[in-house]
Amino acid sequence: MARLILPSDLEIAPGTVAAGGTAAFTVDPTGVPGKVEIWTRTITFPPPGPVPPPPAFHKVGVFSNTTPQLKAVPLAGLFQVRLYLEGEGKATGDGNVLDQLNFPCVLSDSGRSDFLTKCADAPQVDITAGGTFVTLAFAGSKLTMSRVQLAKKEPFLGMAGFPVVPDKSVVASTHSESTGPKFLHKLALSDKRMLPGNTFFFVILVWDSNGNWDFVWDPAAATPPALPKPITTKQRSTDIRLTKLYYLNDSDDLSDGEGYFSLIVQHNAPPAEPDVMPFDVTDFASGTSLDLVPPLGKTYGPEVVTGDIQDVSVAVFGKDEDSGLFAGDSDTAGTVLTPLQFPIGEGKEEVIDRLLSMESGRIGGEELHFVAEVLYSVTYHQ
Repeated sequence: MARLILPSDLEIAPGTVAAGGTAAFTVDPTGVPGKVEIWTRTITFPPPGPVPPPPAFHKVGVFSNTTPQLKAVPLAGLFQVRLYLEGEGKATGDGNVLDQLNFPCVLSDSGRSDFLTKCADAPQVDITAGGTFVTLAFAGSKLTMSRVQLAKKEPFLGMAGFPVVPDKSVVASTHSESTGPKFLHKLALSDKRMLPGNTFFFVILVWDSNGNWDFVWDPAAATPPALPKPITTKQRSTDIRLTKLYYLNDSDDLSDGEGYFSLIVQHNAPPAEPDVMPFDVTDFASGTSLDLVPPLGKTYGPEVVTGDIQDVSVAVFGKDEDSGLFAGDSDTAGTVLTPLQFPIGEGKEEVIDRLLSMESGRIGGEELHFVAEVLYSVTYHQ
């Protein structure tokens, strides 16, 4: 998959007062059809007063081969780059982003400050973790800009004492572009790669208008000597219930239908077999409906979500068993396997009794036609 590569894993542009710094990265278009393009912008540390809106991203190049890049960054500025398929870039920096990097330019020759620990000799950090988000509130001793990264792998100290997150392990990153310099920051991280029930590491980096900087990766102790402290997101529960069937056509002109229906849930990714929950229906007629009391279904979890169970899909299958005087080939129909929607983010991630109304298509025999109503809920638990 196309990506932006850090040559030394350092997502910082070390700089000086005289010359600023340089953001170094490589554009790798491998694994996608056609070409890729990058869009960039630089957010400078704002002067006192109202914070201006951040500048728009602009396209700076189209690439068909792996290409190193060096971009100048002013001291205390934040250089941002977004990678897109050719023709899909946006001035807002969102949309179908293939990869992204965010480089603060901070001093490399003055050593680290103590903005985050000066007030109480320990960080003032409050962490709230949901299933698909992590919110961090933190305080500094002076006005600073900030960036927070969440990663699957443990960060470490690099050159000049900078925090380094191993390449390809960052799952979410956010920064204080809209709020500007603050004593108190509150930043929320949310991304589809932040899977529920998984363990992550964070790095809070702050810097002032002169490029002085500080960071923490433990909410209760200064770094070093504190080691990176993990955060675990909440586990996910998914409750799926088939609640009602509408019989649009029972497939029998001279009698009512008789057979069975099945709720099908693809919980583990193929080639794993789906869970099939059948139930008999001894009589059903065109133009009628069936309320399933209690509903037919299953709850998955609470569970740690991995790639194999990140996506869950449902379908309903029906079969009319032709028998007796009007015996013939059985008639079958089914709905399309429909993926459930799992919203992400604080205040958005939980779903309560969301309705899926799914209409069948004919599979074999005469036309058996029905609509199935499925309710599903998504909740998160410690």
